[in-house]
Amino acid sequence: MSPVSARSYLSVAYDLRPSKQVERRMLLDFFRRLAGCGVVMESYRYTGMGSIHFIDHILFHKFLGIDKLVSVERDEEIERRVHFNRPFDNVELKIMEVGDFIPELSSEEKHIVWLDYDYRLSEDMIDDVRACSRHLSVGSFVLVTVDAEPPRASAGSSDNFSYYRKIAEQFWRLEWTQSDFANELLHLRALDLLGSVFLEGVAGRPGVQALPCISFVYADGHQMVTLGVQIGADQEAADLERVRNEGAEYLVTGFGENPFYIDVPVLTRRERLTLEAAMPSNDFKKGLTTGVSEEEFEKFSRVYRFLPSYAELLLG
Repeated sequence: MSPVSARSYLSVAYDLRPSKQVERRMLLDFFRRLAGCGVVMESYRYTGMGSIHFIDHILFHKFLGIDKLVSVERDEEIERRVHFNRPFDNVELKIMEVGDFIPELSSEEKHIVWLDYDYRLSEDMIDDVRACSRHLSVGSFVLVTVDAEPPRASAGSSDNFSYYRKIAEQFWRLEWTQSDFANELLHLRALDLLGSVFLEGVAGRPGVQALPCISFVYADGHQMVTLGVQIGADQEAADLERVRNEGAEYLVTGFGENPFYIDVPVLTRRERLTLEAAMPSNDFKKGLTTGVSEEEFEKFSRVYRFLPSYAELLLG
């Protein structure tokens, strides 16, 4: 386990990461679409790693109406700050390893569990994902976020290959070679391995499937991946298909599909306002007056609905 995994809150402004915020808003959009299909999101219990910021707990409570909220924090040294920053009285705090808490989740409830790690894939994560897929009730969602950077700064294909082979165990694919673990491919291997863990986890549950719905790649510094899976049966599969048919392009239909790349272009405020006025559009001519490239225009058109707006407020 990374020695700095519980310390990123000291160096990262979690509420100001544009790509992470786009991810959150896409998840909210997805769950709200499910609600439109008759899924009662208010009945779910949300369990996440709120640290001292609790951003996801705030959003899921305010915009999805989820009242049952749990935050799991493993670092006892920040327990006082965690308690101080708890945003609502209905946020239950657990100071423990998330893997130790997963068995406590009631099989009588539906859950959204976000294993939002800020370090690279490890044996502990694999165990946590497997525990969720084996234990959580039908209808529950598991989101897993991991760092997809190389195991060390100077790592190459050989180092990456050795690292992933060590942690993968029975999930290793015999056809993989060192070339499959080039730095630019690590995010795909992380998603492949996580998908295999989900499939293994539900294999002993008759009639239960691991239904992939979310596969994101983004970077606000380090490259991160998020895989979202519903533990479901026929009804859940049908609901997901209805949401996909509505045209949410960020959704996936199967393991191994190309992920959705959240790539937020760097724009001035004036450029953004001009491009927003032209949306929704894939006509680059509408962005010519700004001087931005066609590539930047395309990036913006894919994420503009989910982009946060930041402004400085000067108080005298």
